[in-house]
Amino acid sequence: MVANARRQRVAPSAWQVGAFLGALLPAIVTLRHDAWAPHSDFSAFYQTALAFRLDEPAAKLVTALPSLSPPTLALVMSPLTWLPINAAFLVWTAINILLVADAGRRLRSRLLLSDRAIVWFMIASLGAVSALQIWSHGQLGWIVGYVFTRAWLSSSKQRAGLWLSIGIALKPPLALTALLLPAGIWTVAGLASAGISLAGVMLTGLAPWQDWFRLHRLVSWLDAPTNLSWFGVVARIQGGHPTVHQLSGLAWGTLMTVCVLVIAATLRANGTHRWALAGLSGILISPLGWVHYLPSVVAPLITVWPGSGLMRLAIILLCVPVLVVQALLQSGQPQLRALGTWVYPCGGLALWGAVMWSANRLDRAERPTGDEQ
Repeated sequence: MVANARRQRVAPSAWQVGAFLGALLPAIVTLRHDAWAPHSDFSAFYQTALAFRLDEPAAKLVTALPSLSPPTLALVMSPLTWLPINAAFLVWTAINILLVADAGRRLRSRLLLSDRAIVWFMIASLGAVSALQIWSHGQLGWIVGYVFTRAWLSSSKQRAGLWLSIGIALKPPLALTALLLPAGIWTVAGLASAGISLAGVMLTGLAPWQDWFRLHRLVSWLDAPTNLSWFGVVARIQGGHPTVHQLSGLAWGTLMTVCVLVIAATLRANGTHRWALAGLSGILISPLGWVHYLPSVVAPLITVWPGSGLMRLAIILLCVPVLVVQALLQSGQPQLRALGTWVYPCGGLALWGAVMWSANRLDRAERPTGDEQ
């Protein structure tokens, strides 16, 4: 699916090194958060999996925020529940580290990363709130990112679809990304993920799936500051913490118009740009496109982002230390709080726009001139 590229050895500039070092502080401070705290995502995953293993109702054991992941995740995580939650989190983190390392090794072996791109990757990985949330809250970003990377690097559409099906079974919003890729990929991804889910239903029964569907109707945090999606944008504008079903007709009309334009633009792109845009568009048109989903598409992004000023702006916006954003949100000043809620949606939009601009520039460069026609 990806052609080999000649590796460029470009020494990082002084400001790039400075940005890299500057990203270390928020990373170190943020990672002191206990991922097994009652309010963390990993705690919700662990408790839901424990309820499944003990054949108890999830509501009886889950004291954290409810897990929005499908019951297939509880199946996958149930072996970890034989360990105390602290030990389980350490094993979970080790698995994520191994997956990130293997993805990086595969990218390097395919000669896809220039030295400059590696510097950008490290800056974003250490300083972006997306990466910090994955490590500190035990989220699924690196797991989904690994299967997305393997799909992107696959030698056939069928194999790419099979890799994506794993991610869809764990994070169903990834299906939106798959639908923006060639038909040979999303067909296999859809069928295989449906098969995985059907096997999950046979193992868990229907009740956990019915509870999971009902839970999504209650989601009223579309306007959370770290929701990049355009559902979050219209929810902020409408106000009142609406659920998806409470959005106004005007909001839905705006959403549908934007989604059609984004999908049409994405389907025009080719190669790496198509994968990068599909990944970003899937996040932006999903009701909950959390900022910690961004690392799942970082592999194709890092091959296209160094050459664009818009891309650098997006990286700056998305690498704003989480402590700064939290300070804005908790400042007590309405203007500063409003600024904090818009930082990441603006960064996501700038990132998508920069990739689209890069794709259009490449398309113009490859278009034959009048003399060549």
